[in-house]
Amino acid sequence: MKKYLKDIFLISFVIIIGVTLFFILKVNKVEGSNAYIYYKNEVYAIVDFQKQKIEITTTIKDGYPKLTSEDEIVLLGDYKKGDQKTYVYIQADFELEKIRIRKDESPYQIAVNRGWYDGNGLPLVSAPNSISIIFKKSEVDSSV
Repeated sequence: MKKYLKDIFLISFVIIIGVTLFFILKVNKVEGSNAYIYYKNEVYAIVDFQKQKIEITTTIKDGYPKLTSEDEIVLLGDYKKGDQKTYVYIQADFELEKIRIRKDESPYQIAVNRGWYDGNGLPLVSAPNSISIIFKKSEVDSSV
């Protein structure tokens, strides 16, 4: 009987912790947030979901990053095939306020396989390409 009560207590405790973590991670997304695209810890582009626009803040070698469409940007990553740097395609979904690394040529495709990111959980990172995407609250107050 004691073992049965211990099992129920342990299962209940795990369920309560799991539900609590789910709500903490789900609720922390802030309205009016932007996605910041970093290359080697420097912001290279900002995805503004309210204005439905991608703004390039820094341009490096050969004019990259480039907009390929109104919802996609291409960067040169650090991963090399031969002696050429490879491209990283980042796509934004303005309706759902999500972003993903659509395509890159790194060996394990971890960032690509992660799928859409909406600011909940850990940042989106492509380590071989030195690219990360982090959501932050908009610096401009939209009520002004």
